[in-house]
Amino acid sequence: MLKSHGSVAAFEFDPDARFVAQTKSGLDILPGALPDCIDIEDAQFDMIAILDVLEHLDKDDASLETLKRKLKSDGSIIMTVPAVPWLWSDHDVIHHHKRRYTRHQLKSLLEKTGFKNIRVGYFNSFLFPLAVVDRALRAWGLRQGGTEGALNPRFNRLFERIFSLEATLIDKVRFPIGLSLYAVATK
Repeated sequence: MLKSHGSVAAFEFDPDARFVAQTKSGLDILPGALPDCIDIEDAQFDMIAILDVLEHLDKDDASLETLKRKLKSDGSIIMTVPAVPWLWSDHDVIHHHKRRYTRHQLKSLLEKTGFKNIRVGYFNSFLFPLAVVDRALRAWGLRQGGTEGALNPRFNRLFERIFSLEATLIDKVRFPIGLSLYAVATK
């Protein structure tokens, strides 16, 4: 998808994940890890996308500083992270998350690392009430089982439609809460 907008470079720490990414994308995925092990010259990119990655890193601030150096002087970063720390659950543990963010925390982190023109907002908002109910049922012992596994295809299609509808509104509506946050900022 991104290749239609220009050249694309990517890196991945895990060899198995790197193989899967190379197979699916057709790209040469470089080995690398944030914040210190990236063999890419500085000031190379117009845009960097870091989607559901920052929450996995021990040093989110140092990682953003590294990515900022990789941007051209007018470059932008686009990111997504899980939101609402009080929604922390086994799902986060299974996926090796270190944290969930608030809007304020993400904006402050971007400011601290020197980014400008910062826009932060929630998304995956329409499904937020379902997640709250799920977490409450689990906390009260009324629902058990993991958050993993195959979802009924009908539910999957329904959730996909809900998410797609929300995507058409993201520039028009500022959602007050959501399961995820996005941020766009410039160097």
